[in-house]
Amino acid sequence: MNWWQRTYNWLYPQAAAPPQRDTHNGQYQGLRERITGAEDESAPPSGLATAFAIVNFLSNVQGSLPRKIVEVNDPTRKVTDPEFRFLLRRPNVDWRKPSVHWWINSFAYLEGWRNLYAWRDNAAGETEGLFGLHPSRVEPFLDELGRARYRLDGKKTPVYTPDDILHIPGISFDGVAGISPVRAGLQTHRHAHLLDLWGYNFLRRGISPAVIVSSQDEVDDDAAKEFYKRFNEQHGGPRAAGGAILVQGGNQIERLVIPPDEAQFLESKQHTREEVLGYYAPGLPHHMLGWKSNTSNFGTGVEAQARHLVQFVLMTRLALVESAINDELLPDDLEFKFELQHLLRGDTKTMAEVFKKMREQGVLSADQWLAEFGMPPRGIPDDYLIPKNTTRILADTGEPAPVEEPQEPAAPAPPGPPEGQPMTYREAIAKALAHRENGTKEKVTA
Repeated sequence: MNWWQRTYNWLYPQAAAPPQRDTHNGQYQGLRERITGAEDESAPPSGLATAFAIVNFLSNVQGSLPRKIVEVNDPTRKVTDPEFRFLLRRPNVDWRKPSVHWWINSFAYLEGWRNLYAWRDNAAGETEGLFGLHPSRVEPFLDELGRARYRLDGKKTPVYTPDDILHIPGISFDGVAGISPVRAGLQTHRHAHLLDLWGYNFLRRGISPAVIVSSQDEVDDDAAKEFYKRFNEQHGGPRAAGGAILVQGGNQIERLVIPPDEAQFLESKQHTREEVLGYYAPGLPHHMLGWKSNTSNFGTGVEAQARHLVQFVLMTRLALVESAINDELLPDDLEFKFELQHLLRGDTKTMAEVFKKMREQGVLSADQWLAEFGMPPRGIPDDYLIPKNTTRILADTGEPAPVEEPQEPAAPAPPGPPEGQPMTYREAIAKALAHRENGTKEKVTA
């Protein structure tokens, strides 16, 4: 028992030791269960190559996405505090592989089983690390109060809570665990399994020659062996393709074609592959899996299909993981996100035109433009261009508007002589000086 287990038992004496971490990454499980989520022979995972291709593609794409933590009120400000290092770098202190590998495995569990489990390494009430748990090890259930609880490795005790295990389920009908694609499409997998067995037995025991050569005379074994040897040497292999065959002595040669039942078998295999894809990732463009199909290019080609992949396949899956991490592992003022900008990039010319317009309108700075292309920044803060003829310069640049200083009240004019009496020369000079200070013009006569 290591120090971590002893500390856990000391802090939580009512519970047994925490589960052993899955250091072998589920290698004790069979290939069928590790890849497709099938748990027994009642659910034979036919189309194993199809299922693996889908899970492999989706888990690698999602697991390799850049991750960030931002402030909810200001999404442009990234948070890099050490306490959240397990979400941005290594998931736990024992992990010595690339952090991307941990996320790829986690998404493989989510895609193959529709359930992602991770043991929470807690300290002082805060999670400091995540340890992946193979879905076959965890048994989720609801207690008498309807609260989520978990058992591990088939043991009745101890019982763990969501504070111990992070659980991210996919679509679920009972509200407890996600539905495995293998179980959802069990009938399709069984049908594909029978097709696989038929094809295997046909190729192993069946006979399917390319041509038939018929002769009017009987041929002994030695002559037949000599014919097969010479025929294969002269006409076998790719280099002899398209050559001519000389038939003598009334012999006839007839080429065989694929029988209709065998052609239907190939079509059935293609149909089964489409059904399996529908259970794992409906809407996934076929060309991304290396399949040739008659699917539409959505009018504008591969770029539109890449956008379709992000909007209708990846974003729904990533939103599920983001929501679970935000609710369980982060405070309310922070938000965990996957970055998808590089998957939505267009061609270089289009990007340059868009960035140019954003730069001219004051939306994009020079450093932000350079960062999009992986170039070093200029280091000039708030380097924004603003068209003067369409914006309020002072308000947009952040400079304070000039404040008008209050003017002091004008000094009262010296009292003049009583009405009807002329002013003396001294009084007229004083009144003229007072008007000059006040900025008024008035003819003064003595």
